[in-house]
Amino acid sequence: MSPQFVVVRKQSPYTFHQFHPTVDSAQKEAERLCRKERVPLLVLAVVGEIKPVEVPVQWEFAEGFDPRGEQ
Repeated sequence: MSPQFVVVRKQSPYTFHQFHPTVDSAQKEAERLCRKERVPLLVLAVVGEIKPVEVPVQWEFAEGFDPRGEQ
């Protein structure tokens, strides 16, 4: 994962804007939005990402159970 930065409103509603590849591009966007919206903004760094992975599963028959139906 490459570094990413995001511009966020400092107060509710915490609106997220697009991700930026550099601090400079995020800062320019924050300055533009601050002039336009006249609200405080934050430039936050993304420090990591969590992704779902497939959980392994395994079937086990109950002890003493014969799946062929034999006793």
